[in-house]
Amino acid sequence: MQRFGALVVRELMSYFNSAIAYVSLTAFLFLSGLSFALNMFAYAERGVPASHYDTMHVVSFLTMLVAPLITMRLLAEEKNRGTLETLMTAPVRDVEVVLAKFASALVFFAFLVAPTLVLVAMLARFGAADGGAIFTAYLGMLLMSAALFSIGLFISALSSSQMVAGFVTLVVALLLTFLQLATYVVRDDTAVWRIVAQQINLVENGLPFLQGVLDTRPLIFFVSVCALFLYATSGVVGARRWVDPRKSLPIFLLTVGLLTANLVVVNRISFRNFARIDMTVSKRFSIDPRTIQLIRELPEDVYLYGNPLESYGGYVQDPTVPPAWQRFRELAEELRKYSARFHYQEVNPATDQQTLLKLREMFQEFESNTVYLWSGEGAELKKNKLRLAEVYQGDPSTGKIHRFFAEQKIYTALTGMLRRERMIVLAIDGHGEINPRDPSDFGFGLLRQQMEVHLNAEIKGVNLMQVSQIPSDIDLVMILGPRQPFRKEEWGKIQDYLDRNGKVFLSLVPETQSGLEEFLAGWNLTVNPGLVEHSRMPGRYVPISIFLPHPVNHGIQSLMFPAPCIVNGEPDPQGRPDLTLLNLFYSGPGTVVWEERPGAGGRKVKVPIEPRGQEGFPLATSAERKIGDERKGRIVVWGSTNALWSSWVAYERSTGGYFLNTLSWLSEKEHKIVEVKEVEESPFKPSPGEQTAILVISLGALPLLGIVLGAIAWFYRRK
Repeated sequence: MQRFGALVVRELMSYFNSAIAYVSLTAFLFLSGLSFALNMFAYAERGVPASHYDTMHVVSFLTMLVAPLITMRLLAEEKNRGTLETLMTAPVRDVEVVLAKFASALVFFAFLVAPTLVLVAMLARFGAADGGAIFTAYLGMLLMSAALFSIGLFISALSSSQMVAGFVTLVVALLLTFLQLATYVVRDDTAVWRIVAQQINLVENGLPFLQGVLDTRPLIFFVSVCALFLYATSGVVGARRWVDPRKSLPIFLLTVGLLTANLVVVNRISFRNFARIDMTVSKRFSIDPRTIQLIRELPEDVYLYGNPLESYGGYVQDPTVPPAWQRFRELAEELRKYSARFHYQEVNPATDQQTLLKLREMFQEFESNTVYLWSGEGAELKKNKLRLAEVYQGDPSTGKIHRFFAEQKIYTALTGMLRRERMIVLAIDGHGEINPRDPSDFGFGLLRQQMEVHLNAEIKGVNLMQVSQIPSDIDLVMILGPRQPFRKEEWGKIQDYLDRNGKVFLSLVPETQSGLEEFLAGWNLTVNPGLVEHSRMPGRYVPISIFLPHPVNHGIQSLMFPAPCIVNGEPDPQGRPDLTLLNLFYSGPGTVVWEERPGAGGRKVKVPIEPRGQEGFPLATSAERKIGDERKGRIVVWGSTNALWSSWVAYERSTGGYFLNTLSWLSEKEHKIVEVKEVEESPFKPSPGEQTAILVISLGALPLLGIVLGAIAWFYRRK
């Protein structure tokens, strides 16, 4: 170990006594700072959140340019000066010499990169530094540089000319970098050349680390490259000591070949069986296991085509649109990593005319800020579309994105497209309920469309007075806001259906008697028809923030509920082991319910009643009953029918996803409920003072550091 340390110090002293070290440092820092400044001003101009990603991407590219400068002299200079023979006669092993030169190159690279932490500090000052992502970005750069240094060291061992070694290393580095171009030339995702180009591409392997993801595939790839070329380099260096080259050379080549084959097999296995850990603070790249399973098990190719208006010079008034598209791209690219059957492409109407014509023929439209999905051909064609406005919630006045549910939308869209069986839903009518086919703002049209698209649902209307019973093959019964009382024989048919493992969704209208009170009491559910309001919210909107643990609430942290009444699941005092009750969410503090109380003159007046606890009033509840050992009946009751109106679903976009979650649980498919991500992202808006600081530090102070260190080194060398 002592000999190894002495060799490392020897190499480092040769670096720091060379003027090229400080020229490289100054140039490296200037280009890094320039990239940082340009990116920060670009974020401000586009109105998107600031990020380390683009700057780190440029720094990674600079690493490929710096690698030849660092490695070209390691062994070539020793051979040219004749000092390699002297070094080999010292009591050190070949592998120690090679590893010492490799380690010194990594230490010197760390010296080059360390000052860029100043840029990270500036990001932290602007509130845009993600500690986990920055850690993986530097780790990725270190691994990428290690792979390049091992290649450069091997090339340096083969040559006695620094210039030749540097030039060949640069060519190899650029070749491994621009192999990415092959993925655009070869469009077929299953082509062997495209697959190989992606797997040995330095850029492709480095991207997960820059994004903030620890991926075992590039990790194994970089380590494999280092192991192979360091072993080969030690063999080249040790060749001078071979007694009989005719015997030693074939053995060495065979060993290198076996090692290469071994590493190829290991990498192939790692690309099929891999793990990805999202290190970002916001878990930006985390994918729900349900979604991963769906993508991996796709039975056929699925194509997504996006039309982002903001990407092709279109005028975007809403400042939340660019960051929303950025997150969607990241999600689509992340999903592509799990299956070659999943395809995503953004269409430029000006250049992709053939694709544009195909989509217009298929969908009879091509709208901006929309994603079109399709699979199959001819009679087997299945298609869907997602508008960007449906996959996130943001504030156009500030540009902030609060919630992002594109993964949930893609999941439900794909399951709807690929679902083989239809979901048969019975909508009860005859009591003033919402008409499921009413396309108006106060109808059910928007949610009906989502049910048809995402659940492959077929909704049928029925009057209970005209049928003897509800068929057992009905997947779900919906009662959407009855305004006239049910008769006992009608709700008796509903109870009979539930006894046969039925599933019922019921929404109520405040201050209205539905006639279902006795039926609900049989499930230990009670209703207070009084209107619940929030003291600080106009328009009878109640913000929900208290959600109980339930599959329906998976990932939900906030919701707006319009004009609700109280529905409560009361446990049976005598005990009902067959019945499981759970309120889904509460109104929270600051709410009151208006109840009728006797007033002066015998007239009834409405008075506000406050809740007993801080959680407020229960506004939605669920009940589940076991029938026998396995079969169950399930019911969910919402205290609001206004929440189902198309106008409200378009306004409070998370309502649609929550409603689909509810139906998934009712139909015993709660394992398919995908979490909605809570996001807090703001566009980067630097003040004039901050803009000045960016320019001064990144273009002035940072490069100046390299000049000062070079001057100090020059001064001490003269002294």
